[in-house]
Amino acid sequence: MVLAVIAAVVNGPSGETRAQVPGLPDPTGDVDGDTITNEVECGGAQSNFLLNGSFETPAIPSGAVRTFVPSPTFVWQTTASDGQVELWNNHADGGSVPTPLPAADGAQIAELNASEPSALYQDVTTDPGEVYVWALAHRGRGGVDTMALKIGPPSGPQVVATISDGNAAWGMHEGAYAIPPGQTVTRFQFEATATASGNLSIGNFLDAVDFTPCPDTDDDGTPDYADTDSDGDTLPDSTEGTGDDDGDGTPNWRDPDPPAPTTTASPTTSTSPTTSTGPTTTPATATTALAPSTAAASSLAPDARPAQIPSTGNSRATGMGLLAVVVAALGAIVIVATGRVTPR
Repeated sequence: MVLAVIAAVVNGPSGETRAQVPGLPDPTGDVDGDTITNEVECGGAQSNFLLNGSFETPAIPSGAVRTFVPSPTFVWQTTASDGQVELWNNHADGGSVPTPLPAADGAQIAELNASEPSALYQDVTTDPGEVYVWALAHRGRGGVDTMALKIGPPSGPQVVATISDGNAAWGMHEGAYAIPPGQTVTRFQFEATATASGNLSIGNFLDAVDFTPCPDTDDDGTPDYADTDSDGDTLPDSTEGTGDDDGDGTPNWRDPDPPAPTTTASPTTSTSPTTSTGPTTTPATATTALAPSTAAASSLAPDARPAQIPSTGNSRATGMGLLAVVVAALGAIVIVATGRVTPR
């Protein structure tokens, strides 16, 4: 179930309290350990849904401070009755800010209230069901200042973080917000709640405001930056990587149907050549078929009996001996058939 604010309120740096998801990402980190940075999995550096988040428009001279009724190019709006907003560019006021105050990002910053307690806000188009990571830089003016960050429908944004910082350095803060069903426009709003001076119209410097979507590609309830298998195809994001194998404009880790990698077939292993064997041994049955009966052999004249084959291991002698056996056997067959021995 998607909640308007993802649970667990914890204490953040510089006294901040905020709504947080487990393992809340920093842009260059890698919460799920899949080798793809949170910034990439949340859409990339250019996907900030807020415009003019570093207050660089309109440009004012270096060292100056300006209060003015903004034009549409400023984008941010105020609830102040006089419609005034206030920008600084490397300015020093000679009092609580004795030296030029550098911006956290770019050259210019906003002071939350120009002349009266009010809210500074911007409405953005959002996609229900997606998780957005917000980030901002905050700094006190005369000491510790505190503000509330509200996010929600334009009709009633809710406090998602209370942020406090001193004036010695910029405090960097981030959190997550899940867009509830039906909320296609979301208000991102700041309100001063306390200042070191006690005057809510003085203090609470603001810069580098970002509101970046972190989609949940496979709709399993875990944003991609915290999901090791963002597209739900059972292949880990770390295996699929950031390439685009099928060329459809969707990286492999977010694409459930990239083509399977081509496997190169291994070359056929040639068989070993046939081992040459020694001389073929004449089957015993062939020799037996040609051998004369015992009676016939006994009736042969001494010089007509088969010669004894010397056992020598010499292949030529063995061949000659076999030939003698064959000749003698044929002679025995003739004797058996005619009953006589041909005179020599």
